[in-house]
This record gives sequence, structure tokens and C-alpha cells, in this order.
Amino acid sequence: MRYFVVIMAMLSTLCVEAADLSQSAAVDALIAAEAPFGTRGNPGFVVGVARHGKVLLAKGYGDADLEHDVPISADSAFYVASVSKAFTGFAIALLVREGKVDLAADIRRYLRSMPDFGAVITVRDLVEHTGGLRDYGLLAKLTQRSRTDWLWQEQAVNLIRHQRSLMFEPGSKAVYSNTGYLLLAEIVRSASGKSLREFTAERMFAPLGMSRTVFADDATEVIRGRVHGYSRTANTWHTSLLNAETVGGTGLVTTVEDMLTWLRNYGAPRVGDAKLIDMIATPARLTVGGNNYNFGVITKQIAGHQAIVLGGEAEAFRATGFYFPGDDLAVTVMSNNLGALTAKQLAEEVASIYLGSPRPVRAPAPPRDSRSRQAPISAAVANEITGQYRIDELDTTYTLQLEKGQLVVRSLWSVDAEAKRQSEWSLWSPVAVTLTAVTRDRFESNSFAFGVLQPRRDEQGHVVSLEIIEGALQGLRLERVRENKQ
Repeated sequence: MRYFVVIMAMLSTLCVEAADLSQSAAVDALIAAEAPFGTRGNPGFVVGVARHGKVLLAKGYGDADLEHDVPISADSAFYVASVSKAFTGFAIALLVREGKVDLAADIRRYLRSMPDFGAVITVRDLVEHTGGLRDYGLLAKLTQRSRTDWLWQEQAVNLIRHQRSLMFEPGSKAVYSNTGYLLLAEIVRSASGKSLREFTAERMFAPLGMSRTVFADDATEVIRGRVHGYSRTANTWHTSLLNAETVGGTGLVTTVEDMLTWLRNYGAPRVGDAKLIDMIATPARLTVGGNNYNFGVITKQIAGHQAIVLGGEAEAFRATGFYFPGDDLAVTVMSNNLGALTAKQLAEEVASIYLGSPRPVRAPAPPRDSRSRQAPISAAVANEITGQYRIDELDTTYTLQLEKGQLVVRSLWSVDAEAKRQSEWSLWSPVAVTLTAVTRDRFESNSFAFGVLQPRRDEQGHVVSLEIIEGALQGLRLERVRENKQ
């Protein structure tokens, strides 16, 4: 009988190992279908899967450094963009449980330099993306400085401090906010006496043995195994530079196995406890694009199973992490490219393989609208809108003029043409902005920061300002500079 039990145990182990190999092979096939992404000489992905704390897959596909022919591996350190918010949110949750941070408190209790915006912004508003503060990255973009310029944490805080209004009443709606989580990092510093990097290293990463995870608050720092991001124009790869030193909403660098360790902590917490995890996983009061963001994570169904979801994208980096509490399964995908398949899509397909769920059907890319939306620009419209405008909060003056039949917005830092190294991701592009006149009172820009502009007029009908009416900078105005008449 004893030998029978031993034999059955051995057969069971062999079956599990065979299943693991089959699932791993299915992931290999999934990546192979994305060629050239994920092949040597091209950027790619790292994929990680763990069940019951055992790593089943931690494998790299493609290159981490194209210049030096370095492959992506389990040892590669990826910048994970907004996945960082989950770690900042967790740090805040720890401080809340310790009584050092009050979610209902005015943020000015912890951030003395913040001005009175005319309404109370609570810590919970920052956590749930309901604070109404404009995006600091887009504010920097409005200056039309180059994406290669450094952006320090203090500079970002200054951009926020100098705003004169909010986009909306705090708590009344939710708009995804990098600014909110940058300020949460500053609240961690104020409440704990330690920087976000120091606090998370001591209180979160060290206890879990996550020695390869860090909030990279120094852009010049050498990080072992760091992966470079890449974007493409025509047949040329270009490096996506990461010169920002901002943390909170972004800034985390980690490896696949460290990320799997972190995801397991949601199910078997060694940092925090079950009550803290419940607080984090409780849906927020309002949704952003249908998602309940709370403490930097989303709870939703993935492949038919309830999951805690982490996600981020910036420059050429994409990252996703899923933890399935009912299955004790962790899945993560990180990439260093802007290929057709996102990290989130790949992670969903990997999760379906290991959950035994039907593979999700990929939605076809929406067809591009090739129709011209530009209304003819009459001389009258051009005359009434062209001129100089200014945003005092950014200390930036713009010239709006007609060039070859097209309305163009320039600042001191603008360049004339699309630089050849510009690619799919051009958040920090210094290229002059063009405006499309959809109607007399609606001008759509080719810039994510400028968005849609609406002229504001005085009683005589003269244009006195241009207001951004959509996006994460809505309500901000470019005030017209009055001409000195002599």
C-alpha cells in the first residue's frame, strides 16, 4: 500500500510538471506570433507566472539593450510606469493603519506648501483620483520643452503649487491623476520622515526579499540589469529616454520575480494584513473609464476570475500584474516596446492559459478616420484668433499664427518640424502644435496636452482666451496678451 501511495504521488507530480510545460509552451507560441517583437535583436517582453507561491514561469523574450545585444531575462529590471501607484497606495495604506495619515484630512495638513484652491482636497481624493488637480506631466508638456529635459520631483510639485484653480470640485468626479499619486509620495515623506524610496525599501521590499525593486528617484543612477525602452520609425529603433526623477505615480523599477512576490502578498500578506488588503481592494466611490481605482489598483474580472489588477504605460514601457485570490495565481508581463500587443492583452492571454479559461478574443484595431475634419479657415477666423497668449502659472508665452493655411502654436522652445527620432510616443515632443478648426468655437490640437481648445470672448465678441475643455488639463486657459497700441 505504501508503495502504491508513493507511485501515485510520483505520477501526480509528473502530470503537474507536464501541464506546466504545456502551458509554458503555449506562452512561447503566443510570443512567437508577435515577431519581430520578442525575438533577438528586437525589444520584447518578460512573462512571469506563480501559483501558491511557486514560480512556474519567469522568462524573457527579445532584447533589453539593443546596442549591446543584451537579452531580456528573469534578471532584467523594468521600469513599470503607473504600476508604481499600487506601491505608493500601499505605503499610504500602511500609514493609515498606523494612524499617521487620515484619509479624510485636508492634504494641506501634510503638504504645507500647497495653496488654498478654494475647496478641500482630502487624502482620499488623491487615492481615488477625485482631487481635481491637473496632470503635472502635461503641464510640463505645455511649456513645449523637449522630452529629454530633466524633470525633478520638486519641479513637478512647483508646477502643481502654482496652479490657480482645480478642474472640478474634489470628490465630484474621477479623472486619472498622476499628480495625485506624486503628492501621495510627498505625504509619505511628511508623515513618516522618510522619502518614498526609503519607506518602501524598509517597510515593504526588504521584508519580502524584493532586493531588485526600487523607486528610482535619480535618473543618473546605475541599476543592474536595467532594461531600455524602444520605439520605432520606419526601419529604425530609437531609445526612449527616461530623464524624469518623479516618483509616486511612476518611477518604480523591478524584476519579474520581485513582481510575482509582490502580487502574492495580496493573497498571503507578509507586509500588511488581510484587513489592509481588504481596504485596498474595496472599490472606489467613483470610476475612471469604468474602472474602480483605489490605492493604485483595480478589482475586476479577468478571464472569468476575480482579480486585483496593476497596470502602467509610459514612454516605450508597459507593465501589467494580475493576482487572482480565488486561484492563488499571479501573472505579470512587462515590455519595452510599443508593439501591437500590449502588456495587458498579453497578460490576459497568459492568465487564460494558466486558468484554463477560453482565450480572450482580440478586438480589431479601430479603423483610422481618413476624413479631414478641418473646416476652411477664413481670413476672419484667422484674424480673430491669431496673436500672443500666455499661461502665467507656467511662465510661458505662445504665438498662434497662420502658416501655410494651418494654425500653429509655438513657444520659445518649439521646433519647426517633426524630428526624425520622434516616434509613436511623443509626450515630450517639442514640436510646434497645430490646430484644426472644427467650428468657429472648437479647435482640436495634435497634442495630448493642448487637447481641445475653445475660444472665450468678451461682450464685444473679441477672443480674450483659449480654454482647454477636455482631458487632464481642462479648465486651464491661455490668456490673450493685449497689444500695446501707440
